[in-house]
Amino acid sequence: MNYSTIQTLDDTKLVKTICTQKSADKNDGVWKYGEEGALQNYEELGRLFGVSTSDIVHVKQTHTAEVRIVTKKDGGEEILRPESVSGYDGMITNEKRLLLCTLQADCVPLFFLDPVQQVIGMIHSGWKGTANQIGVNAVRLMKEAFGCRPSDILAAMGPCICGDCYEVGEELLEQFGVFYSEEERKCFFHKREKEGKYLLDLPEAISISLQREGLKKENITRSFSCTLHDGIFASYRKEKDPVARMLTGIMLI
Repeated sequence: MNYSTIQTLDDTKLVKTICTQKSADKNDGVWKYGEEGALQNYEELGRLFGVSTSDIVHVKQTHTAEVRIVTKKDGGEEILRPESVSGYDGMITNEKRLLLCTLQADCVPLFFLDPVQQVIGMIHSGWKGTANQIGVNAVRLMKEAFGCRPSDILAAMGPCICGDCYEVGEELLEQFGVFYSEEERKCFFHKREKEGKYLLDLPEAISISLQREGLKKENITRSFSCTLHDGIFASYRKEKDPVARMLTGIMLI
């Protein structure tokens, strides 16, 4: 199994982060609860981080903008047993040695760390979650639950489909119009020559919304690896594989 990390957050020595890469082994991209090979992959991941599978948690992910607080009692959800509650695509915690994970195959993995309050977040942000401000919702929950200040929060975006590859239809302009102004949308929607087609830069949209919520621009980092054209990470648009996913995770240490 191959891995890369988001070094910006690792520099704080408070967290460990991970992104899994593609491998020749067909089972390496299998992470969903109940699928053959998934539990073995989580056991290997636990050994890498020095935790058990009961210390790993991820949400089922249904492209919502909802974020939940997780604790050690939630460990093992969607790994050893189904998720106890549904409808969430992100998690935050202040508990150490609890590995928060999400799965992606073109969507944006969004990592949060408040080094002052020692709070982390792991968010799955596809176009629906981004349009409906899931990153902002995570920051607000961090403020409400743990007293975090947006100016202290570090954010990093892992590999995802890039703004030069992510072609979408004109109908998404309206979807993003609820929380983004017309001027903001011009920064991440770029019209193509093809009738009614646009290129959508999800990381730029996320960055704009986080800065609006009070995060400093210099505290927001994006990966420039593209899941579609780089050929390293899982890409549903490229491979149409309903099983293969990139796993991303963050843990306080």
